[in-house]
Amino acid sequence: MKSKYVKKLVLLALFLAIEFILIISPLGYVNVGPVRATTLHIPVIIASIVLGPKYGMFVGLFFGASSVAINTFSPTPASFLFSPFYQVGQYKGSIFSLIIALVPRIGLGYFSYYTYHFLQKGIKQNDVAIALSACLNTLLHSALVLGFIYIFYAEGYAALKGVSVSKVLGIIASIIAVNGVLETAVAGGVVLAVCKVMFKLYKED
Repeated sequence: MKSKYVKKLVLLALFLAIEFILIISPLGYVNVGPVRATTLHIPVIIASIVLGPKYGMFVGLFFGASSVAINTFSPTPASFLFSPFYQVGQYKGSIFSLIIALVPRIGLGYFSYYTYHFLQKGIKQNDVAIALSACLNTLLHSALVLGFIYIFYAEGYAALKGVSVSKVLGIIASIIAVNGVLETAVAGGVVLAVCKVMFKLYKED
């Protein structure tokens, strides 16, 4: 029992190290227009599936905290959406920025585990369950982030994009449709490949 706990802690440290490497490299946060795309959701999903929801949520918290930090110290025009410490023009971050930065990432670490196990029981094919869980939770993560932006900062996002507030929902939907599909495809393949290796390194008794 103790050896299993130690193994989980070692793997948790590995996932956090991977997150840190992604954060300080160009691969973690990629500038796309006024906002940043990210690959940091992938280790969160893997940690959740392999180690369980508590560990996945911890890696997700690390992801969310890094989002607050990078949008505070290396801001883009949209950084007020993710950091309560940044302001652009009349629009500034608030407690809602922390909700956008943290809640979807922590939720990703929670739901990935349960989605995987639910699909595994229904589909009976482990590889399909892993890949499908990664895809579904990547879309859920994107939808939560963008949905919270719409709920809390529709006016500020509209000003950022130079459009009317009535067009924000359509813009968000198009981002999910275009970027979400690409991120989902990448996550599905990477998560499946890594999880198959991880399950060989760590197996539940």
